[in-house]
Amino acid sequence: RAGIAGLGIMFGAAALTYAVCGFYGMLDDRSPHVMYVWLFLLIGAVCTGVLAAASITSEKESRCWPLLLGTTMSDGQILLGKAAGVVGRSLPVWLLLLGHVVVFAILRYIHPVTIVHVGMLAVYVIVFLTGLGLYFSACFRRSTAAVTATIGVAGVIWAVMPLLLLVVLAVAPLRQDLGRRSLAINPLVQATVLIEGSTGAGKAWLAVDELEYEWPWPQGPSDAGSTTRWMLGSMAFYILLGLLLAWRAKKRFRRNIFQPR
Repeated sequence: RAGIAGLGIMFGAAALTYAVCGFYGMLDDRSPHVMYVWLFLLIGAVCTGVLAAASITSEKESRCWPLLLGTTMSDGQILLGKAAGVVGRSLPVWLLLLGHVVVFAILRYIHPVTIVHVGMLAVYVIVFLTGLGLYFSACFRRSTAAVTATIGVAGVIWAVMPLLLLVVLAVAPLRQDLGRRSLAINPLVQATVLIEGSTGAGKAWLAVDELEYEWPWPQGPSDAGSTTRWMLGSMAFYILLGLLLAWRAKKRFRRNIFQPR
């Protein structure tokens, strides 16, 4: 009930801000949509990371983990169950992001192709953070440590490293292309490019092949087709990384079962 109430409050707050933006004629501008997508993306990412990181440690803290491992379920079944639980519990929060894009695509403030692109982004963030959280949940005994590690690593990868990379690119002109490509696999950068390339100034009414996207490097994808291929590549990269982390988590299920960390 508390979760439903929280979602209701978030939906209500979003509706109120939409009304304010609509009153001042800001919904056809790119900036509000970028900020909404950033906000909903961050909320969904934090929720997924926290739920994944606490999925196994909560069992350890209640001393139910050895009992679960002693059942007839295989480690793979336990892993799938935990992952499905994380996705199922975090999915309502991700509806804020997908709902925003779908609603404003229907209202023709955002081009409909953005539904596909943002859907790819949401899928790979969910899979990667689920795998990352499960890995740290299998490594640590306390939820606090697992959550801190999960959010910390994600923050370093997606926030700290891009800032450092921008500084390096500013002072060291060498390897500019490689550095900018690294920025282009950041979900926040991708969200910004996707929304700015498909929102405002009548872009929602253009044909798909008329859309133009400004990626961080000049030779990067500029049209919808190449942008879709780039998003598919990013999705494959993060999904494979998330699956690898989940596999490593499974390998740690039966290590030091009765020893606190």
